[in-house]
Amino acid sequence: MLGMLALAPHGARSRRWLREKLWPGKSNVQSSASLRQVLLELRRAIGPTVNHYFHTDKNTVSINTDHVVFDHQRALDDPTLAATAEFHPSNLMASIDLADDLYMAWLNGERSAWARKFELFGALDQASLRLQPSSEFPVIALPTVRPRVAPKAALNVRIALLPPSVAYPSPQINRLIPEIYRLLAKSLADLGDYEVIEPYLPASAFWSGDLPVIGPQQMEADLCIGVYLNGADGQQTVTLALVQGRQPLPLWSSETHVPSSTVISMPHFLFPLIAGTVDAAQNHLLSASDADADSLIHGRALARMLDLSATDIDAAEATLRAEITRKPTAQAHALLSFLMTFRVGQRFQAEDVILIEASQYHADAALALGPDNCLVATLCAYVRSYLFGEHNAAAEQFERALRLNPTYPLAWDLYAMLNAYTGTPARALRMANWACELGAHSPQRYYFQTTRAITACFSGEHQVAVEAGEMALRERPSFNSILRVLVSSYAHLGKLDEAAAYLLQLRQIEPDFSIKALRDARYPGLDTEGGRHFIDGLLAAGVTQR
Repeated sequence: MLGMLALAPHGARSRRWLREKLWPGKSNVQSSASLRQVLLELRRAIGPTVNHYFHTDKNTVSINTDHVVFDHQRALDDPTLAATAEFHPSNLMASIDLADDLYMAWLNGERSAWARKFELFGALDQASLRLQPSSEFPVIALPTVRPRVAPKAALNVRIALLPPSVAYPSPQINRLIPEIYRLLAKSLADLGDYEVIEPYLPASAFWSGDLPVIGPQQMEADLCIGVYLNGADGQQTVTLALVQGRQPLPLWSSETHVPSSTVISMPHFLFPLIAGTVDAAQNHLLSASDADADSLIHGRALARMLDLSATDIDAAEATLRAEITRKPTAQAHALLSFLMTFRVGQRFQAEDVILIEASQYHADAALALGPDNCLVATLCAYVRSYLFGEHNAAAEQFERALRLNPTYPLAWDLYAMLNAYTGTPARALRMANWACELGAHSPQRYYFQTTRAITACFSGEHQVAVEAGEMALRERPSFNSILRVLVSSYAHLGKLDEAAAYLLQLRQIEPDFSIKALRDARYPGLDTEGGRHFIDGLLAAGVTQR
């Protein structure tokens, strides 16, 4: 049991989990009695100081991780230990043999998990983001094979991608067209679980005509996306528009331009246009369609969660649980796993172990159901980092999400936070800037600006932090994370009056705010160089140590 607690996130397991693993096949009465007996023996073995190291309540059993050192954690911090035979993952709990299939399945899973951790050992930079930008924004190499998004039955919101309309065709435009459709179809299918109706695109051809041909399928769709390209005047112009049926005027449109000489296999200049179009489509459908439509549940639940109010989080959880009961989807499981991070918050409590285990369950289910879904990969990577501290493994999973769909702003945003809190704030700020660019049309843009403010503060870019923080605060005036950043950054800029005003506003929300309170709440990244810089600003503004 001690071994199982030592390997648990935050050193805690629920009583139910322990009973199921250690006494499988026994009744609840028998396994509960056995657990109580083991706990009694453990207390006798540890002696009078047991309460300093060990805690139990009616739901959980836990070790105080602040007062206990674990060998396997030491090995992660010391590569010389990790390389020894003693710490080889196959030797994890090797002397404890229960000869039980369920126990051995759990132990083998833990050994595999620690093998992956040792393989990923090293600084986050060594995990290789594989972004080598040739300009201000990053470029990710994409697969050359274009996956088709198969129509799905039983979905009640359909989006049709209209055939392209091309004026002044060129080889560059011919290269852009398949990637535009691939990213639109991938984003819509992954994020909203919409039925995406795609046109047939020949392997190589030029398209022309002022208006796209609208067929029966497009006429019956809830929404259409028109794709217009123009290769005149030595540059490529790409316009995307939302249209309905034979309506002559678009509901929404946006365009981007690029000189022909800069077109590459997957030009990053298209990413904000794709992301903005997907956001506009979701916004339109969420406001104009049946609230109970299956395809809109995910977008509605995520939007409510990111509003950050207790009422909205409760409503999102009720919706997602109802959907999982009725029709489990990868997105619903991933969103429910992500929601548990809001329930736990930054300050871990022993009773939160049940929420953490639930989050792990839903993350595993999501990855099993949707291994190639960018929303699933993004949210599960965040859960892995935030709740379990597996930063290197989370970085690898974020990279995979971005390879699946580099236009998804939330993936860049959450990955930026991971970088800020693990000591690479300059890279984090670059990612956060890109997330804001991609999410410029999103209702959650204040969320992206908050990340930009935090990463800028950690990076010492305080003018940027103030600009982003003020933008976010206009939409969320009582958001304490933004207020903390503004206090610190204004102090670093020497504007102590502004810092004092925001500190007063912050103390109305957090009356006992202090550096100790921040540390007690386990605010991430405080022991990095960026975190210490953040604290220096708070102290300069008049925040007390205690």
